[in-house]
Amino acid sequence: MTSFKDRYHILDISVQLETDSAEFWQRWNGEYRYFKKMSPTTQYLECKVFLNGLEPNVAVGTQLWTLEHTQNLLGYAFQILLQEIFRRNTNFWWIHAGVVEQQGKGILISGPPGSGKTTMTLELARRGCRFLSDDFCPLHKKQGLVYPFPRRLWMVQSEKANGTWARGNKVPVSAENLQIQVASAPVMPKYLFCYEIPINEESCELEIAWLTPDHTWMKELKNIRDMKIWQVQGAWVWRIQFPATLENQQDLHQVLSERAHNLLNALRMDSLQPNFQREPEIQHISVLDAVLYVLKNFKTIWHFSEVFQNPGQIWLELSQCLQYTKCYRVVPGYFSTMMEEIWEIISRSDDEIF
Repeated sequence: MTSFKDRYHILDISVQLETDSAEFWQRWNGEYRYFKKMSPTTQYLECKVFLNGLEPNVAVGTQLWTLEHTQNLLGYAFQILLQEIFRRNTNFWWIHAGVVEQQGKGILISGPPGSGKTTMTLELARRGCRFLSDDFCPLHKKQGLVYPFPRRLWMVQSEKANGTWARGNKVPVSAENLQIQVASAPVMPKYLFCYEIPINEESCELEIAWLTPDHTWMKELKNIRDMKIWQVQGAWVWRIQFPATLENQQDLHQVLSERAHNLLNALRMDSLQPNFQREPEIQHISVLDAVLYVLKNFKTIWHFSEVFQNPGQIWLELSQCLQYTKCYRVVPGYFSTMMEEIWEIISRSDDEIF
């Protein structure tokens, strides 16, 4: 049996990975090859992904997941591995943001999927900023530093070659292929731009993915009125749509938190339609207000219990980490105008900020 092995130093965790799947190896190595260069850490984690036998499985440390009835083996194995590695990196907050660095200043572009974070992050990098991350922004809870996390950028492409890994109409492209510089050291977050995209406040649509099939959770949502549930992928992935009242959200949280050990993802899927044919709005806001924007787009799957059990404490801790950060609310509009205004802000000296 062919086996692929290598070690990746992902923030606080040194991951020893072994797999029998050439396709899984190619995808993982494409995303995380940068982390082979990082310094070893004291926390060691053995991960094994075997997908070609009669009983495909993923083993992380002493935990084992069997995937024999799973339709998307590669996708599930990838997500399980990520989830367990990120859960163990407990010294970091995972912010949904693109990050670049200019002359030692960290620049964060935070916002929901589809808001244009990648486009802005890439344009800043093409103007000479160094790239840290396209999507995952690891903010150290004690140091207040943002660490490089340079996975491939997911970019819109109208057509893709056969065999290319894709998410919808997006394909992964490495920083090397884009010819942008990658930062090698952590930076202080100097600027935070929070993209604000209007969403439907009256209803909520979530995609919920389970590690193993689960039908019981639906029976416990009987108190939610006007709820719609449908399958996306077998018994593993579901969509749920319901009126976005506080009571409904609390009921759903209770059901999901009781099954957190089996929860792979819980993502809000409401359609976002930014209007890029208007004048953008960029307004300075306080750190406390900015953190509220950040929490809306938090990578909650790795902070699930923390976010819902003690949101006030997280709000205060994040505010402390970002206390020296200049924060802005951005309503997207014409990209060229938005780009020039953001570039002007980050190019000012500290004395000119306000």
